[in-house]
Amino acid sequence: MIKNRIKDVRFVPYGTLSSGDIYEQTTVVLREIADEFDLIGKKIGYEASFETIAPPMNSAEPTIPAQRTAAMIKAVFQGPDLLDATGILNALRAIKSPYDIAQLQIVHEIAESGLAVFVDMLKRGVREIDISSAVEAEIARYGFGYKGMQHVRAWAQLMTGKRSSQAYSPFPASSVKEVQQGDMAVLELAVVADGYWADLTRTRAVGSATNEQLNAYRAIMEAQGKIRPLLREENTGAAVDAAGRQIIAGAGYASGFIHLTGHGLGFKYHEPVPMLHPESCDVLQAGMVTSVEPGIYRAGEWGIRVEENVVITKDEPLYLSTFSTDLI
Repeated sequence: MIKNRIKDVRFVPYGTLSSGDIYEQTTVVLREIADEFDLIGKKIGYEASFETIAPPMNSAEPTIPAQRTAAMIKAVFQGPDLLDATGILNALRAIKSPYDIAQLQIVHEIAESGLAVFVDMLKRGVREIDISSAVEAEIARYGFGYKGMQHVRAWAQLMTGKRSSQAYSPFPASSVKEVQQGDMAVLELAVVADGYWADLTRTRAVGSATNEQLNAYRAIMEAQGKIRPLLREENTGAAVDAAGRQIIAGAGYASGFIHLTGHGLGFKYHEPVPMLHPESCDVLQAGMVTSVEPGIYRAGEWGIRVEENVVITKDEPLYLSTFSTDLI
């Protein structure tokens, strides 16, 4: 996946009659590595503290290493207790290489094909689920083979009308609700192409918007503008979050901005570094990729969010999507 970083890849046979037990085959490969690099008895770290994983190519059945895998690693290397290297791995993943960034640009180009379908189909009387499924289908149709991509999948989650006020929830989902005139429609879109992820949100008004909704939207876009010049090296996640949050609070919507401003992404839908959060001590570095997603929600009424994905560079930030953020 990270072609310019990988120096040595070992494969384990799986799924055929001649493959044998997957743990036995993996043990053979690990023993080869242990002998080759003189690792017997040495300290061995592995990712022990993950709580979520990025779906593999067979996303219907993710494989999650657990106790049996840890026992296998410990038995092979015969060292002291295994060390949790999750923090080190997260820090390494946070800095994307030029190759990684080029791949991320491709997945965002694919994602934009789905956003175009969302805008085109968003009309009164059309069901949320019909729009979101069409978005996912278009991304698969457009994405497979696009600039060499071989595995493409999307998760489109559309919430309209009163449901949009819950679009910040951890598990938003499209429904059979029909779109109505005057609805706010929030589309949360995750796209993965050959292991690289986009995470974009666009909000559109169906037909018209109230003055309050327009004011909230303007505050969100002003917050996006205030944040943009701060997306550079040495600034902290807390400083970036504060800049956008100040704009939204000044517009009278402090209580409506109830989530963080952004999170890392790229190798996963959500990565822990960097976090744009009021308490974040993360320092931005060139190569980091973060979402920027200020939002405002009126409980039981409506929600509005605009989410961009941005690469931190030594100079100006690189926005990975140029798709319209217009509300109407």
